Amino acid sequence: MFKSLNSSLKREILELSVEIIDSNYLYQCDVESLGIKNAKTLISEYLDHMEYGLAIEYLVYVVRECNINLKPNFKKRINRVLEKLDIKS
Repeated sequence: MFKSLNSSLKREILELSVEIIDSNYLYQCDVESLGIKNAKTLISEYLDHMEYGLAIEYLVYVVRECNINLKPNFKKRINRVLEKLDIKS
């Protein structure tokens, strides 16, 4: 059961990060930080090491740091992942 949950969490976080970062949301951000510019790589590395909490928290950090105005669908999906990981938003 845990393996199935882990793979679904990993997939959901990866999909969220790709959709948010690749859908021009990140280009709204005027930050020169390498941590922001390389966000997708960093999130992917967290996921590769099964650090799902760090991965989703980093995605949330990028969204907040860049003042990205997410569509309600993205917010719901992020909140669902946070809830599954028992992380307060």
